Amino acid sequence: MARGQLLSVVRTALKAEIRDAQETNSALDTEYNYLLASKQQELASQWDWSFLKHDWDLSCTAGGRFFDIPTSDTRAQSVSINFDRPLIVSRLFNSYYEPVQYGIFLEDYNCREGTTEAQDPIQKWQLVTNSNESANPDEIEIWPVPVTTQTLRFTGQRVVQALASDSDKADLDHLLLVYSVAADILAMRGQKNAPLMMKRAVDRLNQLRGSMPVNDRCVVFGKPRYQDSEAVKIIAVS
Repeated sequence: MARGQLLSVVRTALKAEIRDAQETNSALDTEYNYLLASKQQELASQWDWSFLKHDWDLSCTAGGRFFDIPTSDTRAQSVSINFDRPLIVSRLFNSYYEPVQYGIFLEDYNCREGTTEAQDPIQKWQLVTNSNESANPDEIEIWPVPVTTQTLRFTGQRVVQALASDSDKADLDHLLLVYSVAADILAMRGQKNAPLMMKRAVDRLNQLRGSMPVNDRCVVFGKPRYQDSEAVKIIAVS
């Protein structure tokens, strides 16, 4: 998997696929950079990638209700949560991780006498967005207000890194990015080979998705797989 390629390398490959000159063209190179960065964000929002999976811990102090969204994962890496992808959220309470539901409703507030009555453990969470308020960033709300400090763990995909400077590295496979963006450009230019390029992009996506590690688990319905055989007596009555 050709991940971690420099933006300059990816852009050079893109130019080759669409038969553009390799000479430096500041305006056109900037356009290609935007297209590659946008495509990477699009693909990261459409699919889960095993190498983008991270864990984030949020310490929810006693008596608190709103908390800042974690910006560093459990490995102390400065990466943001990709809320465009599904998240698994669990709480650590009494040495056990248990799932926490999303969504806090009026009946929840009424159940605990508004928002001030504390109770353990944390049972629900939701994202409180303030995207248009620069002084008030997005926050995490929890319910009910905890009596003791607990930890919420967010497991999901991280946001892909920026692709703006030539020294930036692509998170996703560079051939997938090149074929996908090339297909869009060729289609916009009315080139006949646009469908062929799109097929290459789809084939590359399927190949990458098919080669990602999976966790095969056996689900047994009824009796266990390994069990001593039993003789079953059938009596026919005339």
